[in-house]
Amino acid sequence: MRNKLRVCLIRILLLIISVSALILVHPKHVSTVLAQYTWTDTLAVYPSITTVLEPIRTITNNYDYPIDVKCSLIDANGITYLSLFKVSGNGTNFVLIKNGTTVVPYNLYAGLNPGETLYFSITVKPVSTLNVNQTITVQERIELYRSTSAPAPLPPISPPSFPSRLDLIITSVPRTIYVPSLSPTFSATLTIVNPQYAGVDVTVKWWLTDPQGNIVDEGEQTIYVPPQQQKQVSIQLLTPTAPGTYTLNAETTKPVIVSAKTTITIKTIPLQLIISIAFVFLTLLALARANRKS
Repeated sequence: MRNKLRVCLIRILLLIISVSALILVHPKHVSTVLAQYTWTDTLAVYPSITTVLEPIRTITNNYDYPIDVKCSLIDANGITYLSLFKVSGNGTNFVLIKNGTTVVPYNLYAGLNPGETLYFSITVKPVSTLNVNQTITVQERIELYRSTSAPAPLPPISPPSFPSRLDLIITSVPRTIYVPSLSPTFSATLTIVNPQYAGVDVTVKWWLTDPQGNIVDEGEQTIYVPPQQQKQVSIQLLTPTAPGTYTLNAETTKPVIVSAKTTITIKTIPLQLIISIAFVFLTLLALARANRKS
């Protein structure tokens, strides 16, 4: 009985010694916040437009040792308008919201070496049902810590893969418009073709010039074009009042420049046609009055 008790006591003593050794070899690390910031972003959300803001802010390691950077979501107002909201930096997703639900509320970028910079960007994509402009407000907390371990070498950051070319076509536009017109505007359709294997946000602008080269009307829009697909942009332009040959110009400015243009002829309604229309109108009016009297 005494031998068994001795064995138990020896085992307990050895266990205590082992645990103590582990504590001494691996002391508990308590991280201290070196610095803390609160960022508030108020962003406009437009229907069918994905907005990418980069870089919206930067953090540079001005310490003489590696630091860890933590980004946390504090508050988000209006995320139900979004199908995607993402705060990222140097390949790390810090905050991720999908379809109005917070998927990643915080994340840590480990081992920012002295002199290195962390570039923050924000991606905002509205829900498909959004049909009017909305505003969202997002707050993030940024905390800096002394890195608890030697940073692993970072893989090289490759630039985003953008299409090397796009196709831009003016697919629908009136060739001739008679003035005076009953409508103050006319419609045209631009088609953007993305033949590459990567989707991209394309910024396209358009402008209408008169025979002297003066701009009559203009506009701009950013639209996401999926890989190996095409998207159409419907535009409204002011109807010119003076006759002549006008030029509709279109051009993508991002990510690559592609141009297209076509001409529109503005004609005055012939006097003979106006007289004929007036004669028909007066005849119909006289017949209507005669029918009333009878």
